[in-house]
Amino acid sequence: MFALGAVLRATPHDVLIVESVLARTSIFALLLRRLGRLRRAPILITPRGHLGQGALQQKSAKKTLFLRAVRLLGLYRGLEWCATSDGERAEIVEQFGQGEAPRIHVIPNLPARAVSTGSVTRPPKRAGALRLVFLSRISRKKNLHFALEALRGLTGEVEFDVYGSLEDVAYWAECQAISGSLPAHIRVCYQGVAPFDGAVEVLAGYHLFYLPTLSENFGHAIWEALVADCPVLISDQTPWTDINAYGAGWALPLDSLAGFTQALQQVIDLDAAAYAALGAQVSRYRAHYQARGNPADALRGLLHELSRSTP
Repeated sequence: MFALGAVLRATPHDVLIVESVLARTSIFALLLRRLGRLRRAPILITPRGHLGQGALQQKSAKKTLFLRAVRLLGLYRGLEWCATSDGERAEIVEQFGQGEAPRIHVIPNLPARAVSTGSVTRPPKRAGALRLVFLSRISRKKNLHFALEALRGLTGEVEFDVYGSLEDVAYWAECQAISGSLPAHIRVCYQGVAPFDGAVEVLAGYHLFYLPTLSENFGHAIWEALVADCPVLISDQTPWTDINAYGAGWALPLDSLAGFTQALQQVIDLDAAAYAALGAQVSRYRAHYQARGNPADALRGLLHELSRSTP
């Protein structure tokens, strides 16, 4: 911890950005600040989705104890916060209250550059068949086992391809056991890790992107699916819940497995014309999102404002 303090003191800076609430280096930095071992400069903390309900449910006892302890220590008192959505702002207030979080700036996350080359032809769609894709890390937080269980009651031919790094091997074994118990008309195949610069092209080869995640503060793969004109089926634990209003897909609560099964069956049953109409809604929603403005400009302005207050 004190080695980190030496590095920070030796590195000129006007603003210190601390990512995550639970990362060890973040905690060390804030402890050093509390002990007076850091230079006086504004600190901007970004929760990175770690205060979301789904994220806090994992190892909940340990996280509850930690949050209680840091509130007693006042570790986060007087910090500047950067939330990526109104929902994340509410999570900060819920955990730390207005007294602990006097200034919360809401700036959408910066999406990774995701551009389709147009080299991939979208797959034809016929009623009774579905090409489905999951692209994310293989970990319990991403809820792949839930995604698989929702496939059980489906009728029609389903090809479900899974892309992602095997972050949790034991969890992956659980998912394999579920996929092995599914009916023969539902085929699940692990495709390895998608190329970093080729995710859009990969996703363009499917009818539906599927990620019932427990928590995301942004969800870059969701954005990449939208760039690929691929409708999405996700949980309501992401900032993308307004896709429901635009008809670009489904953002559903995780307390209803049947709701996910119903949405999947709805896409299976679409014919080519109905699916093309759904794709047009995806394009409309993407244009709406891009018209919101450039988050980079907002973040640049915030950092400039904070730097001017550095002693």
